[in-house]
Order: sequence, then structure tokens, then C-alpha cells
Amino acid sequence: MKKVLIFTMLFAFILGSMAFANGDAEDFAGGSARVETMGYVNNIVRDVANIWIYPSTINSYPNQFYGEFFDGDFDVAGVHFGFNQDNPWVLGAYFSEDNYYHSVLSGGGPSKATSPYADQRINLFYGRNFNDMPFGFSLGIYGNSQKQENDTVSSASYERSLKRYEIGFGISPMEQKLDIGFMVAFTSWTEKEWNGTDALYDESKPKGNMDLMLNFRYWMDPMDKCILVPHLGFYKSKQGIEGYASDNTLLGKYTISETVIDLGVGMNYEAAEDVLVVTNMGILFDSYKNETESPGNPTTETKRSYKNIPYFQIGIDAKVLKWMDFRAGVSSFWRKYTSEPVPSRKYTSSYASTDTYLGLGFHWGDLELDVSVEEDFLENGPYFVSGESTDYMFERVSLTYYFD
Repeated sequence: MKKVLIFTMLFAFILGSMAFANGDAEDFAGGSARVETMGYVNNIVRDVANIWIYPSTINSYPNQFYGEFFDGDFDVAGVHFGFNQDNPWVLGAYFSEDNYYHSVLSGGGPSKATSPYADQRINLFYGRNFNDMPFGFSLGIYGNSQKQENDTVSSASYERSLKRYEIGFGISPMEQKLDIGFMVAFTSWTEKEWNGTDALYDESKPKGNMDLMLNFRYWMDPMDKCILVPHLGFYKSKQGIEGYASDNTLLGKYTISETVIDLGVGMNYEAAEDVLVVTNMGILFDSYKNETESPGNPTTETKRSYKNIPYFQIGIDAKVLKWMDFRAGVSSFWRKYTSEPVPSRKYTSSYASTDTYLGLGFHWGDLELDVSVEEDFLENGPYFVSGESTDYMFERVSLTYYFD
């Protein structure tokens, strides 16, 4: 069974190298307020946020309620249920106010009627062990639709919809030293408008619209107080749209392609009792290509890329009181940006992009709050003290309640 599942994941990676998708490299390893404030280190620290990269890790987090607050909104809520102590399995469900944004439906291409946002319906997770090897599955569903019908087809008739499905798999073989996560996503839509006479026609159609992501990480044997975590990430995307005239004549095609490769080595260092210091260093390549095709005209192509050679992440999670942890982090990307808006022109720039983070963790029995501290609040303090207005004390809050 182990060999079959491992082979399946490796085969999915080979397929991924031949397919296409869409996404944002800056979100390649996001996560909760805890891993965010440690420098966006979700890929090299064990945390409940790992389930979004490695679905098999949900087996380590049964029986808990999870919530996310951001900029004053309670926008994510989820729950994990653990079942059957003899042969345990975990079921999780998440609901969110955050919608999926589809770049080619942003109004700049052939399509201007269908909204580029698809409502989040649900994200489901399932995990269990097969021969002592954790396995996980995830399913994300997004979508909305509008349809107006009349006794006779007229300018008031239309049909519009946008749907997206995200399917993920994860396994953690070798006594959970190796984590493998795979995700594939499909996006489609319908955009039918009145043709000016007696019927509806497809004003636009999806072409391609597929995302693929694969992540590996390996927890090496401890060396004194250190554990090294080499990791590899691969992401490929292609989103496309075809536009049509009312007589079903093809007006043109527009596609956006992206490829991301992330290779690095992280380290978990137990600096002292209840003090974790993490570091991560690697290289990340992120390339984009836009193509526009129209009948009778040559294909136009624009390219841009980011070469992050190298990037660094450093973070700390330290217990300072029985009920409070201190967290801080920094991420720095040494970037070379290249843009080719037309084949005869090339622009390059080199710079460093650095972000710093500050956070706290609060523990009261079964309740945990991980927060990202708003820097303006530290500088200004409360309004009645400084007279300066600060929107929030905490920019982001992750809440966890354990009901085991």
C-alpha cells in the first residue's frame, strides 16, 4: 500500500509537469497568524495551517474549532472532528468569506459581464492512517450563477456562472518524516448573452483553466538541538479565455500562464526550553507569460519573471509567560525582475524585498489566540494616550478551541 500511494503521488508530479495552472507565488506557503508572524514559515514548522499544503497532516489536529479574524472581520471558520479511537479518522470543514478571484475574467479581456469572483462554498478535509501512514484528502468548492429567462429570448435574457473545484491529496510516509502534498484545481464558467435576434450565444468560453501544485518536505533526524527540513515546491498554471461575436465567430483568445519552483532548506532549532528559532533559505523562480491571439493578426506575447536568489526567513516562538508566547519574524527576497512587454524590449531590475512581523500567542486552557500585532498600535498606543488613530490592535487573529 505504501509503495502504491508513493508511486501515485510521483506519477501526479510527472503529469503536473505537462499541464498548466494559475496563482500567486507570494501565497506559496501562507498559513495562520502563528506561522505568518514567524516569517511565513508554514512549510517548515508543524502547525494546523500545514493542512492547506499537506492534507495528511490533519490527522494530527482532531477535535478543534478554528477561526480567523482579519482587518476586523471574522472571515474563516472551521472545525475538525476526530472519530473511532481504535482506527482513528478525522473530518474537517471550513467556511470563509474569502472568494476565489479569476484573473482572466477581470473585465480586461473579451468578457465583461461575468463576475471574476466565485463564492467559497466549502472546504472539506478527510484524514486517516493506512498501515500507520497518514493519508489526507481535501476538496474545495467555489461558485455562483445567475440566469434570467423570458417567454421569448430577448435582451433581458442571459446566463452566467463561475465554478471552481480544488482537489488535494497528501501522504506522510517514513514514520511521518516525509510529507507530500498534491493539489489540482479546475475552473469553468458560462457566459451566454442575447445574440440580437432569437437566441443566446456564448460570449466567452474557458480554455484550459487548470492549476497544479506539488510540495515535498523531509524532516531529517535531529542533530543536537537542530532539525533540518529540506523542501521542494512546484506550481504550474494556465488560465485562458476565448471571446466570440453574436454569430459565434471567434474574436480572440487570451491566456495567462505561470510557473513557480521553490527549493530550500529550513531548520528548527530548540534554542532553550519553550524557545523555537526557525530559519529557512532557498531559491524561488516565478515566471509569467501572457498571450493574445486574434484572427488575422500575429500572436502577441509578454513575459515577466522573478528570480529570488536567494531568499531568507527567520522566526522565533518563545514562551515568556505561562499564558503568553512572543513571536517575531522576517523574510527577505533578493530579487531579479525581468520584463519583456514586446519581443524587442527587455527590462531588468535587481532589489531586495524585506518584510518584518510581530506576534503574540495567548493560552487559556483549551483556548488559544495567535495574533499579528499592528505596528501602528505599538508606535501610537491607544487613542486616549497619543491622540493618534489606529484601526486595530491586532491585524490578524487565529483562534483555536480544543474540545477533545
